[in-house]
Amino acid sequence: MKKMIIILCVLMFILTTGCANQKKNAADLQISTSSEYCFETDHQYATAPLIAYSKDGYYRLKQQEEDRILMFHDYKTNKDIPVCAKSDCDHNNEQCDAFFSHKEYHAPYISYYNGNLYVLKTSNGYHELEKISLDGSKREKSCNLYKQDIETTENEKCYFYPEMAIHKGYVYYSTEYPGNEKSYLYRVKLDSEEKPELLYEQDGKIPTLFDLKGIGNNLYFESGFYGDEEGKTSDIKLYKFDIDSCKVTEFLRPKHYFYTVYENYVFYFDTKYNLIRYDTSNEETVKITDKKFDLDNFYGVMFVKNGKLYLSWEGFSDDVKDEYQYEISLDGKDCKKLTGTDMISLFRD
Repeated sequence: MKKMIIILCVLMFILTTGCANQKKNAADLQISTSSEYCFETDHQYATAPLIAYSKDGYYRLKQQEEDRILMFHDYKTNKDIPVCAKSDCDHNNEQCDAFFSHKEYHAPYISYYNGNLYVLKTSNGYHELEKISLDGSKREKSCNLYKQDIETTENEKCYFYPEMAIHKGYVYYSTEYPGNEKSYLYRVKLDSEEKPELLYEQDGKIPTLFDLKGIGNNLYFESGFYGDEEGKTSDIKLYKFDIDSCKVTEFLRPKHYFYTVYENYVFYFDTKYNLIRYDTSNEETVKITDKKFDLDNFYGVMFVKNGKLYLSWEGFSDDVKDEYQYEISLDGKDCKKLTGTDMISLFRD
């Protein structure tokens, strides 16, 4: 992964009017507006978009040649099985409940929400969210997103997909692709025919909007622009969308990337790969540990659980790896390497 250089600057953003009252919608959907994490209705930000965990195991869309197979990893047996109950099924065609054709399911996005799975589907040139039962037997359209972005390069079609976060009754998603003059943040109510609601737009040279995380009553995201193709003059900051007030505000000004939010703290790595704790109550910035983290070719997760900060940058795979997993106290005084820890189970429990 290329190193990102982020420079402070003032961003211009536009907020739409007429934002619906989230408390009313939350009551209609019988979901909590509490800041405490709710397993059924809150964004699984530490596993999305490749893993959807349930109480009994986790789901993923496994690559099978060009297509994908919906797999379930059972916590009790520690085995992976296709999500298909049909007898004598080879799990390699559209008659299989676990089969997802590349023609309609281009991206491996998958999420759990309120007893169902949600995946990204492309139908008739439009991106939409599809709702799937946990046994794979039922599929139905949940909501429309937007018209598919297609760019033709040397007679080949290139597809661009939204980054998404399902959180408290809505799917939040960003739209951007090369050549766009603006990047946008939308949301639309799950399992409805409502039109997407524009929450934020970002302009500038090579605009970008990414790293969506639904935590408590906020949707956090990074937004800004790259001044050139290599991002050498990039200007990216962290923002939050307040679900109750429906307002977007700048949340973090320091140079940063890869973050998590816990109560009034933001934990992130600066451009020199130092682990930083930022206190939003007094704007205090502290390097909480002297340990140096090697984040080249980085892919992983960061979250707080039971008063500890957990880091993993092996990503999620079939085999649990322990070389790059750490448990760190929130003040940074205690930093220990973990061995044989399943980060998926840890975030779930």
